[in-house]
Amino acid sequence: MKVNICGYNYRHDDSFYVERPAGGRDYMLLIIRSPGRVLLNGHNHYIEKNAVILYRKGTPQVFGAHNAEYTNDWVSFELDEEDLTLCENIGIVFDTVLEDSDVYQLSHLVKQLSMEQWESNPNTETSENFLLRLLLLKLADFISKPQETSSE
Repeated sequence: MKVNICGYNYRHDDSFYVERPAGGRDYMLLIIRSPGRVLLNGHNHYIEKNAVILYRKGTPQVFGAHNAEYTNDWVSFELDEEDLTLCENIGIVFDTVLEDSDVYQLSHLVKQLSMEQWESNPNTETSENFLLRLLLLKLADFISKPQETSSE
C-alpha cells in the first residue's frame, strides 16, 4: 500500500471536466463534495452533493462539474495482492458511485494525507500508509451504510 499523490479541497469552476478513457495507472479514491457528473460503466450519474468512487487501475475516469462550482478530494495510490485481499475482506467495492450526505470523515483523512505529503521526516511514508489503511477501513464503513445512487 503506497500513496502516490493526493489533493484536498480542490475547487474548480463549472466547466471542470476530466476524461481519462484508459483510466489511471493507480487506484484512485475520488470524493465529490459538490454537484457533479460521473460517467461510469456506461451510466451517467448526477450527484447533488457528496459522493465517493474508488476507481480500479485502468477503469475509465470521466467526471466533472454539473452546473456549479466543483469541489473534490482525491488520493492516487498503489495496492498489492495482499492489500486487495484486505479490501475484499472488509467489503470495499470498486467502480461504483456511492452517495451519502456525510463524507466528512473520509474527506478529513484525505486532508491528513495531504498534510503528510508536505512533511519531510523519516516517518512520512509510514504515516501515509497508516492513514491510507484507515481511509480504506472508513470507506468500508461508509459502504456498509445504505446508499442511494442517482443515474440516468
